[in-house]
Amino acid sequence: MSFAQAARWLMALNGFTDMGTKKPNPKKPGWLADIGTLYVVGDNLFDTIMLNYVPLYPDGEFRKECPIWEKDTIVIVGNKLLPIPDNRSELYTALPRKVLLIKDVNCVRVFKVTAGDYFETENAFIEPMTAWKKVIDKKKEFYMPFKHDSEKQLWREFSSILMQSENHDTELAEVVKWTNFLCKKRIIKHGYVFSISTIGLSFGDLFKSLVKHVYFDSLEMNAQILSEVGRGYREEIKFEISRCEELADKISRLAGNLYLASGGTSGSKTAPDKTYQSTKTNAKSQLYYRLDIPFRSWLSSLGPENDDKLEKFEQWQNTAKRITLDLGSELVAAAGDTAMVGHKIDKTIYSAPKVYNSFLRDVSKIYKEI
Repeated sequence: MSFAQAARWLMALNGFTDMGTKKPNPKKPGWLADIGTLYVVGDNLFDTIMLNYVPLYPDGEFRKECPIWEKDTIVIVGNKLLPIPDNRSELYTALPRKVLLIKDVNCVRVFKVTAGDYFETENAFIEPMTAWKKVIDKKKEFYMPFKHDSEKQLWREFSSILMQSENHDTELAEVVKWTNFLCKKRIIKHGYVFSISTIGLSFGDLFKSLVKHVYFDSLEMNAQILSEVGRGYREEIKFEISRCEELADKISRLAGNLYLASGGTSGSKTAPDKTYQSTKTNAKSQLYYRLDIPFRSWLSSLGPENDDKLEKFEQWQNTAKRITLDLGSELVAAAGDTAMVGHKIDKTIYSAPKVYNSFLRDVSKIYKEI
């Protein structure tokens, strides 16, 4: 491969490598594979670099930077546990894997890779590009990187990545705090639109040697959402997302009840019916899929300084309710004639009309205050 390709590959390998066969066997995956990488994307490359450049440290001070090439000695032996760096240059230039590229005239022909050095992720607040979650283990409290759920859309984790929890169960990423600060000080002009993006890996085995998913997601919004004027908006957005979760639960229940009305069974606690469970899960996933693009579009359209807040949130509520009711009616139509007649289970009759009416009441209750 060309030198340019090799440089890009080298950075990806060093950051996102798994714990597959390498000698000596590595103790940790790449640093970026072990955290929930979160970053801010602006209008152009310069904006993006400056939005993610956090000059201050959590204690509010500047520190002396020490990238790896400025160290007095560089240890070649792999699998050495290092203390957590106290400056970001050292973090950014750490070597989770040590790689030798062997060139041939104008390209790279061969590479050799071995385990590099590592440090623990526990309370590693020097890392600015991840949120944190509190872990309580044997009366010990500490924070670990908040890894995003590859099965969830990023907007469903809005509060975890953009809102500080009152009880500090989670901590915001420093890049988000920095962007928040720039918005509050109006260094970022109001009306500026940026994206919060995440990228990461999920592993399919305990040894982290098999990558199950590589996920990427992005959430676009107006800078005003993170400013003081957007405080009330953030709380309302969080509330609307919780309503979406309630809608997903109701559509899941409807799908399960329609399956029972068609003659199916839920099984028992020790041996649940797999089709019943998958029917409920698929309905919930389908609703989130249908809500996804409309929610993203609505979120990016919000501008707290110019909006009619009541009108904007009513707009989303009506959209979410319509999408949910449409999916509910489709599920009923697909249930067939058997479900219309119904099925009796333990003195309870399940029929499509009965469970659909119950579903309509449940959805109505979610929005009863509107």
